[in-house]
Amino acid sequence: MIDINNFEEIGIIRKVYGVHGDINIEIQNKQISFKDNIEFLFIEIDGGLVPFSVIDIEIRNSAAIAEFGEIKSKNEAEKYVGLKIFISKKDINFVDKANNTSMAIYIGYMISDIKHGNLAIINNLIEYPNNPQFEIIIDDIAVMIPATIDLIETIDNENKIIKMNLPEGLIDIYLEDE
Repeated sequence: MIDINNFEEIGIIRKVYGVHGDINIEIQNKQISFKDNIEFLFIEIDGGLVPFSVIDIEIRNSAAIAEFGEIKSKNEAEKYVGLKIFISKKDINFVDKANNTSMAIYIGYMISDIKHGNLAIINNLIEYPNNPQFEIIIDDIAVMIPATIDLIETIDNENKIIKMNLPEGLIDIYLEDE
């Protein structure tokens, strides 16, 4: 059974595109961008998510044109018009609304906190809906830092350092002796 919590709704199938069964997806979730080489998109059918293999996808502002391996004709594609479409969370980048860029571009940057100084290099972006988290490793412990523009004081792109004003006690929670 597919767990819907591992997926993000991206929009709705608006119409058939062309004569070969391609579909036009209206992208309603503007906070995400697609990663390259998406293997599957999922169409909600009868309350469940059904995977469709992506042959090709072209993103066009607030729309996408997708070609699926399982849909071979215009008539077949018309059955899916009006249905919701989802993507696996592993195949998307959440976008920072303030500057419309993915926070994933900061992987490899050093996180520096006003109180603690340099903490560690960002090694991953965990993309929880509306709550992306930078993952850093301190003393073999995975530490999650909210990847929000509200906590960022400055970004030094030349030296790859993000200076943050982290909430009081956030780092201490991870580093307390048990």
